[in-house]
Amino acid sequence: MSYFKKFGNVASCHVYFRKNVKIQQARIVYNSAHSIVHFDTQWAIYCFSTCLQVTLCHYTVDQKSFHQEFVATFTQLPPNTKDIDLAPLTRDLDAKAVNVPLSLNSYKPKRWAYITFNFQETMDAAIEQIIGFQGHTLQWNLPNDTNKLCHRCGKLGCTPNQCPSRQQRDRTRERNLVAALKERFNINQPARPKEHSCSGSCSCSHLKGPGNSQSSHDKCNRSVSFSTVLRTPPPSSTPNHAITMSPHEAANILSLLKSLQQDMAEVCDRITAIELNDRRMTHIE
Repeated sequence: MSYFKKFGNVASCHVYFRKNVKIQQARIVYNSAHSIVHFDTQWAIYCFSTCLQVTLCHYTVDQKSFHQEFVATFTQLPPNTKDIDLAPLTRDLDAKAVNVPLSLNSYKPKRWAYITFNFQETMDAAIEQIIGFQGHTLQWNLPNDTNKLCHRCGKLGCTPNQCPSRQQRDRTRERNLVAALKERFNINQPARPKEHSCSGSCSCSHLKGPGNSQSSHDKCNRSVSFSTVLRTPPPSSTPNHAITMSPHEAANILSLLKSLQQDMAEVCDRITAIELNDRRMTHIE
């Protein structure tokens, strides 16, 4: 409401929704009639990034219908295009208003816009032009065809389930998933330099005996990593320390290794299936 105070003193303002209408409307009353004189020729104003269409309340039904008589649509807009972004185009086309509808689910701008003209001749002259915007060639369509437009790309006759933009996004998501799985489980990754803090596969044991204590450099890393590189078998015996392990601990370690081996086999099968699907999609392209 504060934005409309620059045109004059506002006596009252009422915001409401009309029945079966998905847009919000406001009825603004000024103290002086001189505050609304310029709206006879100016059909819309920009409030932040939104174009608000203005209709005088004292207009007759025919006059109000005239403001919605000559409307065309811009289709195949870039994603997240707002009304203010199309303001230079509307001025060049001598249009009166522009409106990019929003999705009711995500509230994001759709891929088309309604362009309002004041005369049929002005609209016909604009439709004959080829309009380029941010690297996209915009297409002209009739407002009655908006229910046939794809909400992903804005093309007429394209279905959202078969839209190329959705397929491209799905393929990119699958490629990213394959790369993440490979990096996580060290598959086809370059071998890392071995650290000399622990030898072999590194198993931890507790030293027994009087006066013996573990220092920080004797502690081993307990994490387990997988790779396709063959591992060097650990030395058969440790010259300085005796390794003791109870049968219960050995059984737990064996059970853990079997579980990890099964999980790794399932991950490898999943990666193989995704790579095969990726090669098929690349072949189709």
